[in-house]
Amino acid sequence: MRKLIGHIILSILLLGQIAACQNKKTMTAEEEAKLDQEEINRPNEIWPTNKDAKGDYYYYVSLNSFPGSLAEDAGSAFITGKEHVGFLTMENDAWTTTTGAVLNDEYHPVPDSLYVRWFSISEDKFYEGRFKMPTQVIKEHFDEIWLTYGSASKKLQASKYERFKNLIVGVTPGGGVMVWMKSLDQQIEIGHYRAKEIQMEWNEFAGVNNFGEGSTRQQFIASQKNRFTLPIPNGKAEKYREKFVWKCGIETNLKTVCFEMHLFNGEVESIYSDYKNGTNEFKKRAIPKQLNFFMEETGKKGYSFEISFDEADIFKAFHTVCAANMTESKLVIVLDKDKKVSKVVLRSMSHEYVLNPIKVNVFSGKYDPKVVPLKNN
Repeated sequence: MRKLIGHIILSILLLGQIAACQNKKTMTAEEEAKLDQEEINRPNEIWPTNKDAKGDYYYYVSLNSFPGSLAEDAGSAFITGKEHVGFLTMENDAWTTTTGAVLNDEYHPVPDSLYVRWFSISEDKFYEGRFKMPTQVIKEHFDEIWLTYGSASKKLQASKYERFKNLIVGVTPGGGVMVWMKSLDQQIEIGHYRAKEIQMEWNEFAGVNNFGEGSTRQQFIASQKNRFTLPIPNGKAEKYREKFVWKCGIETNLKTVCFEMHLFNGEVESIYSDYKNGTNEFKKRAIPKQLNFFMEETGKKGYSFEISFDEADIFKAFHTVCAANMTESKLVIVLDKDKKVSKVVLRSMSHEYVLNPIKVNVFSGKYDPKVVPLKNN
């Protein structure tokens, strides 16, 4: 019976494809191109609106534990007032990233609160908390839409635009909880909270997500020992949230086209001509973990740079140069005549600290002249 139904469905699909091909054969090349463009420009779940007829938003949710610690979910979810938007899994060693696979992947109201409960395997502790979400802030960010970097050269209309469409939760040793919103090229922190240690029956935990089922608590922890590190990184995530007033700068004869700053607190800030007018300015930011930037040699080609910093070195730099964290400082990358990074230095009006990056990668290639250089480098 199943085989018969399968043959019927396949036949219907084939007939539909044949009919579509026959219809297309009767069209001129100009008509086909027009139809293709109409399909490209048709509104979908990410463009030009992220809302359905009820005003609900299409978004993804992810749950992560801090690097060096290991944890498992015990029933966490965003609460929208009428439903719970749960997490498919707890991601370890994937701090601030999306899982790629989600539960309840559809339209939902903006969450009004977050309920989070997890087992910190590294600490052998359970944590729990319920926190009010900044609903209006989330809604305003969900409603934003902007042109992506290099959008002038993108052929598909939908791919020219970007928006926030991910809510990410991160948990830390000691009960820290952080919440971010993320797009492809921007990530911002919208909340930081503290969960409380609780007691939870092992059988109840095992029943929530099947982790630990068939073993005792001690057996389960012992089986996971090789997956987390010691000492437990207590307070590191909170340390990463410290902010200073700074901006990037490049000393070169090339034109700066795009900055992408990956910060230790999980935020990602991209600055380019089509996003907030491409203005590179002083503002309060966390300390950078990695910088990516793209340069243009007029009429020739482009150069892409990737610089990763040693954690101890760059934290020392910011605390040395910005003794008072409101002191403006500039993280300057000096390029030599061969387009190589010859020096990276953090400067203020009264201090200078030469950094020792742990990795510098340089790539060159074809440049799209439609992208406009940044302002106020």
